Amino acid sequence: MRVTFEFLRQINKLRCKTAFGRDVDDWSPAEWACALAGEVGELCNEIKKRFRGDADAPTTEVIADEIADVLTYLDLLAERHGIDLELALVRKFNRVSDRRGCDVVIRSSSPRIGGRTQECMVLIPPSGLCIGACGNARMDGTHMRTFDCEGPK
Repeated sequence: MRVTFEFLRQINKLRCKTAFGRDVDDWSPAEWACALAGEVGELCNEIKKRFRGDADAPTTEVIADEIADVLTYLDLLAERHGIDLELALVRKFNRVSDRRGCDVVIRSSSPRIGGRTQECMVLIPPSGLCIGACGNARMDGTHMRTFDCEGPK
């Protein structure tokens, strides 16, 4: 299953309300930032155990779970600040590419495929080869093609 930032935002807000009985706005930005810091700390602790070679070093699945926690809290913090995480990511990624003189950028769009809007992300490296994902379909080639979930048209 593919999860978009938009879907994560909606389901995150719903879970806050149904599982915890509160809206995202019930916590201040500082409280969400502290919760995020706690999750980042847990992730770093697990990575430290692996780096040291501890007997109880975490599996990749444990580290993946901690990264997922960080992403979940990051989304909630962004929601509390009214930030569209996808747009912020694209803008910042492209700004860093520009600052570094790199032609690898992200173009984001929401084309209509099969009568419904699909979230698409496309990387355009210096070679001009388009690489990306659109729903369950993949795009690659030297020019943009129309895809649906079954493949190219």
